[in-house]
Amino acid sequence: MTLKTKIILTIGVVILLLFGLITYRFLNRPGHYKMVPIILANIYDLTKKEIIKLESEGTIETINGITIYINGNINGTGTLTIGYNDSTEYQSYKMDSGKIDIEHRSDWYSGVCYLTFIPTSKANGELEIECDFVGD
Repeated sequence: MTLKTKIILTIGVVILLLFGLITYRFLNRPGHYKMVPIILANIYDLTKKEIIKLESEGTIETINGITIYINGNINGTGTLTIGYNDSTEYQSYKMDSGKIDIEHRSDWYSGVCYLTFIPTSKANGELEIECDFVGD
């Protein structure tokens, strides 16, 4: 083996080792996203105002995102509000009669989320809610 071949081979091995180390550190860094197990809730009575408090149940040190799935059926109309407490409005969704299929993704900096359903006309049906808190 010539000296030039040995140098090229050595440089190649060093590059592969550095790439492996960088990849390992990236996948195991504290800031790598983790998700809290899905929290499930239901709203069975759409005839009146309903407030649901969702709380993080995991070991995430810093929450910085949330994903909420809302599925179901409604006969009538209503509004679903997402907030940091039961009197704030971060996002609001108007619901009309029929199948409901909402996916809400946003930044979120709390281990608590409040969902408030308010019927705007006579309403009945059922909503199923899934919530994931995302963070470091």
